[in-house]
Amino acid sequence: MVKKNNIEKIYGFNDKFSEDLRKFSYMRERFLDFSEKWGYMEISPPIIENSDLFKRKSGETFISDLYQFSDPSGMNVSLRPEYTSSIMRMVIEDDMFDLDQDLRFSYSGEIYRYDRKSKKNYIMQNGIEIIGNKNPVTDTEIIALSYLFSKEILGQNPLISVGNIGILFDIMKYFNVSERESLFLLKNIDQLGSNFDQNNFKTLATEFGLFFENGAEIALVNKFSVKEINKLLDFEIDNNKKFSQTRDKESILNNLVRKASINTTEAKFFECVEILSRVINIDKNIEESISEVGEIIKDISDKKSLSSLYNIVKNLEQYGIDLSTVKLDYGLVRDWGYYSSLVFNLYVNSYDSHNLFGGGGRYDNLGKSLGLEEDLPALGFAIDSEKLLSFSKIILPKINTKKIVILLDNSKNLKQALEICFLERNKGNISYVETKFNNQENLNHWAKENKINELIILNGEEIDRRKI
Repeated sequence: MVKKNNIEKIYGFNDKFSEDLRKFSYMRERFLDFSEKWGYMEISPPIIENSDLFKRKSGETFISDLYQFSDPSGMNVSLRPEYTSSIMRMVIEDDMFDLDQDLRFSYSGEIYRYDRKSKKNYIMQNGIEIIGNKNPVTDTEIIALSYLFSKEILGQNPLISVGNIGILFDIMKYFNVSERESLFLLKNIDQLGSNFDQNNFKTLATEFGLFFENGAEIALVNKFSVKEINKLLDFEIDNNKKFSQTRDKESILNNLVRKASINTTEAKFFECVEILSRVINIDKNIEESISEVGEIIKDISDKKSLSSLYNIVKNLEQYGIDLSTVKLDYGLVRDWGYYSSLVFNLYVNSYDSHNLFGGGGRYDNLGKSLGLEEDLPALGFAIDSEKLLSFSKIILPKINTKKIVILLDNSKNLKQALEICFLERNKGNISYVETKFNNQENLNHWAKENKINELIILNGEEIDRRKI
């Protein structure tokens, strides 16, 4: 038969076959068994959610990468691009969960993001979330569990880079940079590396929308009057039924003005940039690294974030983790915008983006962005299961069952063929009736290709069993 296909599969999605599915099933079982033994309950939020759920505290990049569309009711929905927001929504919404309790969840499934660089727009993900606990011991536990499970699969020690965004926030707060400027700095933190160029950075700031004139940044309210912003809000509220309004117009307007009215001098802005650059370029062992950062920020911060980071990392030794596999990275900023303090990444062999397969951190303010009156302590990690498997040397348990096929060319023998199938299945073997195969010359070749252990050919009352 000539193959012809005029409808191809969607870009970035691949068909999955038996061997791949078997690996993922094995990985899922291993992970859920592992997490259950540590006291985590498996959950599975829906694959489709209201798009606003993922836009409240998401990174700018991922908003444009959402698979979003209107459902039949007209609601703007998205395929989940991550689990954390869905789990937080579930915890807030469902009365069965007591927010004063320590809630522990595990999950396993697919997430969907449009990726323009790779040819893969979905990820098989395993992860853990702890909600309701702010004790730093849980921060250490989250890192440790991601490490220990990854080690089981890899057959070797993974590498961990650990940071605390709180240190960066403390520095930016000291220099009184605006929220908009803070967003720009976090978005471009990698530009502050060893090859930092102030002129190029200033160009990036201008492209982002930061304008310095006569030594001070021009506030947005100087670009757009309060009256004009008011008109835009009126138009959206009155004419756009999909306009998502969680506050009244006056509070939205006041918040916009507050955020946009902070003027930062160019000198202060780049003084902040210089301190950030010094901090994130420190690459030393844990003790020396903490000491050097402490010296840099001694007049800037109370060092609580730095002290917390040190204690979290040192406590990893209690889990039997070799600290030589742990690196402090003060410039680590994960893609999603909801992380508030601890952040970490997982690698294999080297700290290279190609070897990155997972990570996580703490996101205490996500619950508040979804409607709670105050912050809700929460943290977690996620692992790209397929990527982790690609790095591992894992050999799936050998299946001892035989694959036995009964060749049937005469319907009169159907009853006999089915009886043999039932007998073989009762022995734990795979067995089915094949009715289409006609070419006896290629019989053995076909059987080997399909990994068949034994062929049974019915010829009247005779039964011909052939081992392959």
